[in-house]
Amino acid sequence: VKQDRSSDFELDKLLGEGSFGKVFRARHKATGAIVAVKVISNAEGDEQEADKIMSEIDILSKCDSPFIVGYFECFLRSLVQKGGHHQGQQRVEGHPNEMWIVMEFCDGGSVSDLIEAAGGRGFFAMPEECIRAACAGIVLGLEYLHKKEICHRDIKCGNVLLTNDGHVKLADFGVSAELTNTINKRKTVVGSPFWIAPEVIKESHYDGRADVWSLGITVIEMAEGAPPHSNLNPLRAIFLIPSKPAPTLADPDNWSPEMLDFIRCCCKKDPSERSDSALLTGHP
Repeated sequence: VKQDRSSDFELDKLLGEGSFGKVFRARHKATGAIVAVKVISNAEGDEQEADKIMSEIDILSKCDSPFIVGYFECFLRSLVQKGGHHQGQQRVEGHPNEMWIVMEFCDGGSVSDLIEAAGGRGFFAMPEECIRAACAGIVLGLEYLHKKEICHRDIKCGNVLLTNDGHVKLADFGVSAELTNTINKRKTVVGSPFWIAPEVIKESHYDGRADVWSLGITVIEMAEGAPPHSNLNPLRAIFLIPSKPAPTLADPDNWSPEMLDFIRCCCKKDPSERSDSALLTGHP
């Protein structure tokens, strides 16, 4: 396991928290660089799982694309107390390790923060040119990942981050499913059911086109403030997604034919008929 480098960073403000832990804005003391640090408590899981996550993050740290959030490093911070029985350091019972994931800081927050700040579902639809710009970034990020045979597995507005100068970057991929499962031992709960492709729910073979389905759902989320079926219990949604017809926008007249077609290309229920990310790069 990599050595604890938490003392190199000064945690600043809390940016958000989810089932996986907390994300802080932080300063790298030696350089003054501002980064984001995801702190996952209870990372004592088994060492193998922690190593697996860290090796995934090593893969991510080699991803070099303007459309992917930069991942810098990952380590376990040992929560220990001095003194005690042997006058040495000892692990505090009930205070296991924390995993720290250090990544690029995106000062604009996520697209779902944007939707929420503007009033949320029913109050706010992103203008189509903003949706188009966001989709362009997502598609280029996916094309990059899929060429490397990395599947994102969790495309949704909450994982599409923005910089202050309007760049769009994908975050939280590959590891996200692993992280929530291994560290919280929640093997039974599915991450983000409303965005999941039918073939993933049916546990058949899936590839990058599962991300393309989630992208189509994310476009609907941007246009309507929430993904389809989000008013339902998540388990009910999981039951409906494979059996219901492909989702579409509730009010097609409000949107251009190109946008409706883009969603159609993404949300084909049969993955063999669905566009892949490389094909989508040529979509108007």
